[in-house]
Amino acid sequence: MRRDAVGALILIGAVLFGTAWAAPARAEAVDLEDYVDTALLPGQLVVNGDAEAGTAEGWDGPLAVYQHGVGGYPLSLIVDSSGFTGESYDGGEFLFTGVGPYSIATQSIDLTSAAPAIDNAHTRARISAYLGGHYVQSDRPILHYEFFDEAGALLESRQFGPVLPADRGSASGFIRFEETVLMPPGTRTAMVTFEAITDIGLSDAFIDNVELQLETPAAVAVDDTAQVAAGEEIVVAPLANDSASPGADLVPGSLRLIVEGVETTEAVTPEGVWRVDVPEGTVAFSASSEFEGTVPPAEYRFVDTSGQPASGEIRVDVLPLVPDDSPPKSAVKESPVAVDTVVVEDLAAPEVAETVEVAAERPPAFAYASHVEQLAPLDYRPAGRATTRITHNLTVLTSGTSSRGMWESSALLATGTLLVGLALWQRSRATATSTAEAAQPKHDPGEAAGSGQNAPMRGVRPVVVSQLRN
Repeated sequence: MRRDAVGALILIGAVLFGTAWAAPARAEAVDLEDYVDTALLPGQLVVNGDAEAGTAEGWDGPLAVYQHGVGGYPLSLIVDSSGFTGESYDGGEFLFTGVGPYSIATQSIDLTSAAPAIDNAHTRARISAYLGGHYVQSDRPILHYEFFDEAGALLESRQFGPVLPADRGSASGFIRFEETVLMPPGTRTAMVTFEAITDIGLSDAFIDNVELQLETPAAVAVDDTAQVAAGEEIVVAPLANDSASPGADLVPGSLRLIVEGVETTEAVTPEGVWRVDVPEGTVAFSASSEFEGTVPPAEYRFVDTSGQPASGEIRVDVLPLVPDDSPPKSAVKESPVAVDTVVVEDLAAPEVAETVEVAAERPPAFAYASHVEQLAPLDYRPAGRATTRITHNLTVLTSGTSSRGMWESSALLATGTLLVGLALWQRSRATATSTAEAAQPKHDPGEAAGSGQNAPMRGVRPVVVSQLRN
């Protein structure tokens, strides 16, 4: 029976007796939040799956094309086992039907270009279609999806239908089918087959909006921030906190800057210059010496080994250049340099005086005097002789090390310096003795042993080195 009064009576009955308008039976919904188009083979892969070409273009085998709602063919209405659901879909203008009592139309899809993504074992195919019929007619549409390797071996398959009158509640319309299929590694070809079985007359096995689309988990880019002084350069590794899609690896050499929608490895801006080190996957920013503040974000993009792209931003704050008066860090030594100055003077003959400076090592150019310590003067008074005074000034040159370390170094030096001072004292003593003997009578040989030239010195105090405050 064709699309005639029987169909009209069924429709009227459904309205009069309040047929339930429930949601159609369909595959369980899949969370697609973390999946995106496979970049290597994006978009809809079935050619003319919606019949909108008005012909059988893209298919091999017999197919008939009709308009929705014309000549008794159904509108784009969604039905289920209870009949009409009250929902519709975007079916465009045309739909497909079979031809004759039995027909098969196929479409082969080459997936080779998506091999890097498929072979990571996380890529999936999202397949869907609308299959339907006419009221109580028992013509049955069936849709097959098959996936093959390069040698033609079947790796995976799915089937939608057949759709019988009971599945449609004897209503004229379509049931939506949808599923996701994990692509077996090695998949290189997909085959879509429309099988129409017709019991009598023209085929009422309908099909519309046949789709196949590859999806891969998204690569993830995390924005980066950095700070640099005006006139200085900073290097950022943006991929360090980014992630490839599951089963894939990052490709550092794919890193590019995006300037006005164009990929580049160098960009000159009023705030500074951006450069990409392609092999390393890093980005250098040389800040202008005339700019301070926040640099407009630089967008970057990369892909992983599955071909999945991701993009993020690099945000840089340029800080004012603050003069640094402290010694360069590269010049810091582990120990300070101590310089001792010894002044030897004869109190009886002030004109006889010498100054000697002794250094542990040549002071570096960066060193500066941080401490000057004058130790207590030492008076040497042999019996019957003029007093000789040694004044010991200790100057410490340092580049930032601790005071404890300075004194460990300078205390040893003080000992050596004192010996130098004593040698000078011996020289000044000889001059002072000659002057004194000319003005005084000679001493009695019977003087106390303690009054002779070789008598021990009195009033000599040891050098006491106290620790400097840190």
